[in-house]
Amino acid sequence: MQKTILDIQKLKKTAHKLRTITHPQRIEIIKMLDKNTEMNVSDIYNKLQITQPVASHHLIVLKLCGILLSKRVGKNTFYSVNKQFLDELIDSVNKCV
Repeated sequence: MQKTILDIQKLKKTAHKLRTITHPQRIEIIKMLDKNTEMNVSDIYNKLQITQPVASHHLIVLKLCGILLSKRVGKNTFYSVNKQFLDELIDSVNKCV
């Protein structure tokens, strides 16, 4: 019988992704973007009533994790949900629970 070796790096990456989406303000950002398709940072921080640096931080974390996509239009960056990535992440977690 062969012993399965756990890939600790994959486990750490998955844990990081899960921690990323469990923050209450990040959940609100994801919900807003899901409803509005895409928004810029000003729209997001105004709707959430948080500061611009806080909103930008959350957007960067979500983008680096793969949960958000961004597109630059002139001086504005518009963010949207990477639905395929988020659906796959949710499906993967649901298979385990």
